[in-house]
Amino acid sequence: MPDNSLISVGADAQQFADVIETLAGVRNGAPRAINAAINRTLTTGRSNLVKRVRQEIKISASDFRDAISLKKSSFSNLSGSIRLSRKRMPLSRFSPVQEPAGASVLVRMGAGRQVLKHTFLATMKSGHLGVFERIGAKRLPIRERYGPTIVGVVGNMPGLLAEETAKLDVVFAKNLSSQIDRLTAKQKPDETE
Repeated sequence: MPDNSLISVGADAQQFADVIETLAGVRNGAPRAINAAINRTLTTGRSNLVKRVRQEIKISASDFRDAISLKKSSFSNLSGSIRLSRKRMPLSRFSPVQEPAGASVLVRMGAGRQVLKHTFLATMKSGHLGVFERIGAKRLPIRERYGPTIVGVVGNMPGLLAEETAKLDVVFAKNLSSQIDRLTAKQKPDETE
């Protein structure tokens, strides 16, 4: 996988041919089944990725989820992907505490708090809480300090993307089977009559 920030989900040629054959009598059956299966798989993949990375990094699930974007499938494009943000996360997302020597943050699980000398916590007029440091000897200007990128965190977890991609292939096959069953069940006449 050349891009370290991407997990792709889609039907291969054999799966696509099997779905077309199975759902031949259902109007738009193959695109509907594949589209729904891909989108469900993407959501599952994002959830699994959040759980795995949160075992290493002390960050809220919602903050991490916000750093992941899903490119969902559509009828015109039957593929989807999970992309990880390359933006650095503000240190204010990592449980900051003001201490006499500076602000401390807890970035990695099990690593303990890291004190950043000469930094301080401040709330901006917008309401944003941040970890800041002064530039020079005067009170202003100040600059916000940032932590790792999500891509960097995932990149430091060897084999994670390959492992999650393999899991998602299994989840996609299961979701596709479920969607085929759902669409064929709608087509069968009621046998109780």
